[in-house]
Amino acid sequence: MWCAETSQSSEPSGRRSSRLAADARKPDLAPTARRGLAYGVFSAAYGLAWLVGATLIGALYARSLPEVELLAVLTQALALVVFVPLLRSGKGARPAA
Repeated sequence: MWCAETSQSSEPSGRRSSRLAADARKPDLAPTARRGLAYGVFSAAYGLAWLVGATLIGALYARSLPEVELLAVLTQALALVVFVPLLRSGKGARPAA
């Protein structure tokens, strides 16, 4: 039980730190005149993805806990497949100031 409590208490800080990292990258991705639109589109897509993901996890949890675990592993693997090539290409790095 302590593991679940620790996980629940630390989850909001992890979510906030990932959100801060994403917010820090957005100014580099959009011209100044369109930056407000970029933030809005990103926030809408992020919120929609959060809703769809939470709904999917809830539906899977009602069926089978191993399916929830499989979904978690597959989404993390997909994130690595997308992230590693970006890291190697240098597009994930910030430009030198």
